[in-house]
Amino acid sequence: MSPTVPASSPAQPTTHAPGDEPATVGFVVGPMGFVEKLDGAFGFLRIELGAMLAGAAVLVLPPSLLAQLLAGRTTAFTVLGADLNNDPTGTGAGSGWNGLGSVVVSLWLSLGTLALGVYAALLLRRRLAGQPVEVRSLLRGTARRMGGGLGAWVLHLVGLGIGFAVCGIGVLVPMTWFLVIGPVIGIEDGGWRAVGRSMSLTQSRFFGTMVVVVASTFLTALLAVVPSGVVDLVVNMLAGTTLPTDWEWVPRAAAGLLATAAASTVAVSVALTSYVDLRCRREGWDLMSRMVDEFPSAPTTQASSAPWA
Repeated sequence: MSPTVPASSPAQPTTHAPGDEPATVGFVVGPMGFVEKLDGAFGFLRIELGAMLAGAAVLVLPPSLLAQLLAGRTTAFTVLGADLNNDPTGTGAGSGWNGLGSVVVSLWLSLGTLALGVYAALLLRRRLAGQPVEVRSLLRGTARRMGGGLGAWVLHLVGLGIGFAVCGIGVLVPMTWFLVIGPVIGIEDGGWRAVGRSMSLTQSRFFGTMVVVVASTFLTALLAVVPSGVVDLVVNMLAGTTLPTDWEWVPRAAAGLLATAAASTVAVSVALTSYVDLRCRREGWDLMSRMVDEFPSAPTTQASSAPWA
């Protein structure tokens, strides 16, 4: 029988038929294969889509919107960019403000994606503990943890930079090591120590985790490119006809925001299922949850004794 977590209050023993999927998380908490991790990520999103999109709207869409502006997809920024760059023609030549802005936005988006990973982990943590879930509360919890998470983010960026500098494809090594930093910060309150914890969890199944990283990167790249590509094609076909030229940036910006929301939520959900798999394989996390489920303590101490609380 596949081990599962309780789908109801942790204080009440719960049993599941073989293969049952807990309705509260969208996947079975236990060791997972490659396909099960991807399927579990979409199962989690299917159940928590509203909460995840709300988190993405706050954490990753602002830098994504600014990225649309920096890409010159809005008439407003064309004028602003011309002024900042001392470039009255609006062609983008000048002192390099656009390049600096792109770097800042990329860093902001990277930090926002990590924060979304922490947000998703807190959401899972509260579901498993049978606690109420509110977007505002999850955002506050994410903000509190990102103080220590900033250190982990900086170390993560340094590792990625070294991996890319040594060998372009070598960046897969730190990407694999640091895959579950967000879940560690959200579920374990790992802070800056999340880097070491993530490396410790992934090293025992390094190559299997790397395959997940490659697949997740490819999938999120498709989600990021396809909507924008389709909209660009339609806009180009309608250019100068039914779509006013001054408004061409609107569907392009909307497609970019949609692509960012889809790619980021899928990426962090895959990282979350990978974290659950690694903890179950290394530490018997699913077995600990079953012990709490089958042998509950007093209600006053149950929350603290649950492995996910």
